Amino acid sequence: MIKHPKEKGRRLELRVAQKLRDSGIDKYASRTPLSGGGSIKNDILTKSGLAIECKNVEKINFMSAYNQCLRDRSFGGGLPIVVWSANRVNKDFVFMDFDEFLTIFLYAKSSGYPDKDLKNEEN
Repeated sequence: MIKHPKEKGRRLELRVAQKLRDSGIDKYASRTPLSGGGSIKNDILTKSGLAIECKNVEKINFMSAYNQCLRDRSFGGGLPIVVWSANRVNKDFVFMDFDEFLTIFLYAKSSGYPDKDLKNEEN
């Protein structure tokens, strides 16, 4: 059992970076050194166009976390998303702007989703 909140956050950050690599979105995605404590503030280093804030907590204020993500965006921006998980949830969830979600979903639909398995296609 993890006793320290920082370790819980670190585990989620490592898991999110691994999922970005495994999915093919960014083969170099990694946890930000010092977990956002240095000059790079977001939790995940990625060239994917995402600004990712990870929260592994039982109770969350999503707007506060989202505003932190907006404030901390590095390298000129990126689509701000909050990845959230908690004990005994066994899933990771995303909180983001609905209009941005619609744009992403339209791109997915134009590529054949859901009839086509986009995840396993060669680029």
